[in-house]
Amino acid sequence: MAESTIKLIVDAANEVFSIRNGSAVQKFSVDTDNGNTAVIGTLTVSNATQLNSTLGVQGTVSYTHLRAHETVLDLV
Repeated sequence: MAESTIKLIVDAANEVFSIRNGSAVQKFSVDTDNGNTAVIGTLTVSNATQLNSTLGVQGTVSYTHLRAHETVLDLV
């Protein structure tokens, strides 16, 4: 499969931008009114990641490792 770079800008007021698969099942959505983002399926994040607000998780969560200064108390 060839790789390509696409620049996509969506301007919308109080709408939802969504990506659906070939069966029209929504897999990714962004509510343009409040910025809420939903990912259906696996989300893989590599390298440095920073979360500045609330993270809601349903289902199984696994952690590969903790940095040396992190403890179980930091995960509460």
